[in-house]
Amino acid sequence: MKQSAVVQLQTKSVMSHIQMFLDRKSSRSESTMIAYKKDAADFFMATRNKSFEELNESDLVFTVAEIDRYNLYITDRFKGGTVNRKMSSIRSLMKYINRAGSYRLDLTVFDTESAHSSEESYGVLTFAESQEMARLARHHKNGKAKSALIRLAVVTSFRVDTLLNLTKNSFKQVDGVWTVTTVGKGGKRDTKAIADDVYASVREVMPFDANQPIFKMTAQTTRNMIRKLCDEMNIPENRNIVFHSLKKCGVNEVYMMTGHDTAKAQKQGAHQSIATTERYLDKNDDLKNAPSLMIGKELDFTALEDMEKEDLIGLLKTMDRSFQIQLMNRLK
Repeated sequence: MKQSAVVQLQTKSVMSHIQMFLDRKSSRSESTMIAYKKDAADFFMATRNKSFEELNESDLVFTVAEIDRYNLYITDRFKGGTVNRKMSSIRSLMKYINRAGSYRLDLTVFDTESAHSSEESYGVLTFAESQEMARLARHHKNGKAKSALIRLAVVTSFRVDTLLNLTKNSFKQVDGVWTVTTVGKGGKRDTKAIADDVYASVREVMPFDANQPIFKMTAQTTRNMIRKLCDEMNIPENRNIVFHSLKKCGVNEVYMMTGHDTAKAQKQGAHQSIATTERYLDKNDDLKNAPSLMIGKELDFTALEDMEKEDLIGLLKTMDRSFQIQLMNRLK
């Protein structure tokens, strides 16, 4: 009974300190207080599986590993700026609680590295690389699901958290075409048409229960999967390929397939701002073919004129996919 009373006292104490912290934020701005409250509630629910009212003093003690895991957890769900803001909110809260309650907590565990300022810093995969990843993933544990997830990520350009929440009910056939619909930020619906073979790969791993998630894996599993596939494909670390690179791949593929139509690429990425889409697009210049080098220089087509049809087609098949798409669009 005595021990229960002590725990109850500690619980009230932690809750009261959190409330005082939020009251201070509320005096400056109600919206700021709401943001801090949500960040704190999400943090304790994810790390302790408890609401504010259930917390006791022992729940305030964290290790570096716990904070790093939480940092990775939110990094998979939010942009870099949001991740940094959330971690800053938690540091501010814990600093206040430590001072108000004289808990003598080790606050250095919250000194995590800043996340990338934006998702645009992540590397871009080519379409061919993404398909090779899907092929190799079939040899991994739970390979069919991982392969289907990769293919779906490219053609829909959905975020990882969205993909992992898809169910059988998310898919619907409209006019003979399979579609997948999600509800994103602000309740905005995003519907993408997918090819029959992509749907077939997803259907192959669909659970019987239409309300259960199709891809029963965690965000950490997807990170490990991409890291392993990059190793298998000898993709260098400096390219910074992550799961989000699959979304970028889809946006860039639409950009090329539509003859560099930025508006359609924006729709593929479900970006509110065209500026975001522009940062997604892989527009690295090939200096060997820079326009400045062509000034005053005539092109010699003699070699092409002497080639047989089969040889010419074979040559075109070896060219960069972007060139092939531009050529086919010109022939339409």
